[in-house]
Amino acid sequence: MQRFSKLSLPMTFAAVLGFVGSCKPAPPDNHGYVRLQLRRSQSEADSPFVGTAKIVAQIYYNQCLADFYDMLHPEYKYEGTKGAEVFADWQESLCDHGEVDCTVESFAQFFSARSGLQTHYQIQEASVEYKDLAVGPFPNDRLVKSCQPVIDIAYDSLRGLDGAGNTIWVVDSTQHPSAIPGQHANVEIYCRRQG
Repeated sequence: MQRFSKLSLPMTFAAVLGFVGSCKPAPPDNHGYVRLQLRRSQSEADSPFVGTAKIVAQIYYNQCLADFYDMLHPEYKYEGTKGAEVFADWQESLCDHGEVDCTVESFAQFFSARSGLQTHYQIQEASVEYKDLAVGPFPNDRLVKSCQPVIDIAYDSLRGLDGAGNTIWVVDSTQHPSAIPGQHANVEIYCRRQG
């Protein structure tokens, strides 16, 4: 017969209690993010990021993602019955997946000639250069079964604002303008001073 030491019984009981006490299911792993690596353009002698108080990211959906939201599963939109909870969870955690010290102020989806997601970040540190900014959430292939979800990055996809709301830097170039959510891809973004 197996014997328990005096310490093992309370510890085993505590472990069981801990397991029972954590019955709240983990959020489903059906959304992902992409990390944008903020770099200065080769044309910039000095950092274009000095004075950044806010960042606005505007990331575009490929046709697969646009159809997912607009036609197949509108319940996952920002204001949808499932999407509201998804975006609320990611508003709290998105910045934790990058290196930039930030908070997410707001999300806004748009569906027109081009569809996508706009995110407003409040920046909590003096410099974001050479750091990664997480953008998302985007449905990954665990949720999108019929096609490959891809996000696209354009010249207007990222801009930095000063404390007065003036744009002080913009995208100059990127080597990889597309990425697959859920694979935690890193995309290098080269930025220049505005003006």
